[in-house]
Amino acid sequence: MVKSIPILALAISVLSASALAADSTPAVKEEVISAFDTITVQADGRFVSEWETKRRLLDASGRDKLATKTFRFNDQLSTLDVIEAETIKADGRHVQVQPDQIRLQEDPAATGMPFFSTSKQKSIIFPDIEVGDTIHYRVRKTQTESDFPGNFAYSDSFSPDERVLAYKLVLKAPQSLNLRSDVNAMKEVRETDANGDKLWSWTFAQPDVRAFDDGKTDVLSTVRM
Repeated sequence: MVKSIPILALAISVLSASALAADSTPAVKEEVISAFDTITVQADGRFVSEWETKRRLLDASGRDKLATKTFRFNDQLSTLDVIEAETIKADGRHVQVQPDQIRLQEDPAATGMPFFSTSKQKSIIFPDIEVGDTIHYRVRKTQTESDFPGNFAYSDSFSPDERVLAYKLVLKAPQSLNLRSDVNAMKEVRETDANGDKLWSWTFAQPDVRAFDDGKTDVLSTVRM
């Protein structure tokens, strides 16, 4: 018998005035033009996540950070594939990421530990990044075995100093699963597709940024499942 898999929670915290630095607007080095994430959950807890993101460089001091995007995964429980990756120049030209610019490595966090680690990281090195250019990538993670059999968990967050023009998360799951969500400051839509599966979505935008103050609480816009 297949065990029902609850999605524990999905929430985004509200920023209180006390959690923001007063009258402080940080310099924005990059912005998320669009981020579209999809998660398809199976009845046994395995899932496929796909992330498609466009980020634009606004300040030269943020070039190094934007030029490399790294994704961590457990290669015994999942696979991670770069489906598409490119630099979109300000004049509209597309510069494709080459195979040797996608690098699989041991997770540095596990280096030197006295045991065998299955934690890996895959990095995308974007070429020819200048102010006004956009990086575009589509990455797919396939969870072939659940971290915690019979359960599913997912989390993501946005700092208040991160400009996000458009973000959408879509979750598809069998109707038989006991899904629960707790949403604050995100628009939630619950639908059923033609096959009877649950199709839930959440959208978020943060065009106005505030300084991050790590001495305060509740400063991260967070989605948890």
